[in-house]
Amino acid sequence: MKIGIDIGVSKILGISFLKNKILKEKTITTPKTKREFVNKLSFLIEDLTQKNFLEGIGISVCGIVSQGKIVRVPNLCYLEKIPLKNLLQKRFKTKIKIENDLNCFLIAEKKLGILKNKKNAVLIGLGSGLGGAILIEGKIYRGTYRGAGEIGHCIINFSTLTFSRFPSPISHYPLLTIEDLCSEKWFKKNKFGNSKELFEKAKKKDRKSKRIFKEYGKNLGIVIANLVNLFDPELILLCGGISNASQFFLKEAELTAKKLIISPIAKKNMKISLAKFKEKGAAIGATFLI
Repeated sequence: MKIGIDIGVSKILGISFLKNKILKEKTITTPKTKREFVNKLSFLIEDLTQKNFLEGIGISVCGIVSQGKIVRVPNLCYLEKIPLKNLLQKRFKTKIKIENDLNCFLIAEKKLGILKNKKNAVLIGLGSGLGGAILIEGKIYRGTYRGAGEIGHCIINFSTLTFSRFPSPISHYPLLTIEDLCSEKWFKKNKFGNSKELFEKAKKKDRKSKRIFKEYGKNLGIVIANLVNLFDPELILLCGGISNASQFFLKEAELTAKKLIISPIAKKNMKISLAKFKEKGAAIGATFLI
């Protein structure tokens, strides 16, 4: 039996996994402090193990992971100071592997889901932030320093920059990123509420909510066109909470993307799909790290 843990900003999902089936699953709220985190995660793992033989623990985390170490987690900074792999190995005496959450999700889709017979694809995670994972020739592309796939931090507009003889540090510039356009940040910034609330209203045929999702679809279409022009994938795969409302923005995203894709062949054959696995994808993928 293997255990898969998906550490998110607001919750941690744990599953016990055997022969491609989930035996047990449990969700806890993500702790606020370093000390509380280690204790609660350990209790979660013990609960999932139930004295069965444990082959190993795979951990998915929403940040950059290099050589088994958590290097950067913008929304859970305390994780960067925890030697998580060493602590868990000492406690559970088993293999521990740690990987970026969307890379784990991509693994799940490649092993058991939509990407099973695909060689080139890009996964986009649409949620409180925006992340990505890249499949090239059947393998995850992690980059030289294991930081590839951070699609949300790509700058999409910097026209407001004012250059002078003595420019300010770039962190002071009002840059616009992909995450600003396609994550929950976009809904919040424009005072639209959140995507979940809008989705419920749109299902009740609320016209304003539908218009908002249509605008969101245009934003996403621009991002998808950029990714297609850059990677020329067989498939763009969407996951994350916002993707649940795809019926109200996916068509607009496709139309916008097709206007901006350069290759006529890619434009004709472009496919956007929803991931097979929903909130459990990263945890399932983490078990395949072992």
